[in-house]
Amino acid sequence: MFDLELTRGITITPDLAQWKAFRQELDRIQVWRWQSRYDRPAPPDGESWYVVIVDWPRQFIYSSGNVYPENWDDFLRAIRALVGGREFE
Repeated sequence: MFDLELTRGITITPDLAQWKAFRQELDRIQVWRWQSRYDRPAPPDGESWYVVIVDWPRQFIYSSGNVYPENWDDFLRAIRALVGGREFE
């Protein structure tokens, strides 16, 4: 199991069932097919992001950019479910 550190120094430890549900959701929304970069020239807000997910030994993804993949909101919902609705960054 792994701990997740959230905003304000809160650490949670999801149980095996929570990790399994999260992994199934990642499969459903196909994050493993994300491109490595999502960029547009001169983003208007200067915001950028990156995600590293390792499901050893099966999957690995590093993706980043200044625009989001179209299923980004689904990904955020999956994380919120994993962390019990708590705030995260």
